[in-house]
Amino acid sequence: LEPNVRQTLTEEMQRQNKDSQQTINTNDSRSDTSVSSLSFNPKDATFYSGAANGSDKAWEAAATKAGIKVHNYTVKNWDTLPETWKAKLDKEYQEVLNVLHWNPYDINSYIGKLVRRDMMQADKADAIFAIGTINPRNGYIAGGTGYASTRGILRGIPVYLFDQKDSTWKEWDKATKKF
Repeated sequence: LEPNVRQTLTEEMQRQNKDSQQTINTNDSRSDTSVSSLSFNPKDATFYSGAANGSDKAWEAAATKAGIKVHNYTVKNWDTLPETWKAKLDKEYQEVLNVLHWNPYDINSYIGKLVRRDMMQADKADAIFAIGTINPRNGYIAGGTGYASTRGILRGIPVYLFDQKDSTWKEWDKATKKF
């Protein structure tokens, strides 16, 4: 990431997580050089998010400050989709569940819509940057972030993880199928 974007992200994560014991430092000397050496023109980029409190909001603030367009996908977006799109996204969601070995949420429940809208984010992305931890049971990203990031892996796009457990950036390796 460009130094100004890394710095802004770090500041926003620290501001939003000031009461948390976990802080994120993307300038950490242990950070993976594959992420720190990425370069792009912020004016040509779009940040896709779910607008959740925490990491989503921090990424959004950093992206906005860096001049990156922001597009949030929420449950309201899901509710307005044609049934054919919902069926397509539900199929993608089921594929993600098969990889993660997780149980499904009902498609009509709030959380069911929330996790399916993650497919919209991942389908638009050219790369995914996530903040979280690795699930020791399956080797993928834990929690809600795991849905969109696993969809990105299935699509074959680059997926980067800032691992909160050891404060390092990792990239999904397609050959070894590991971060």
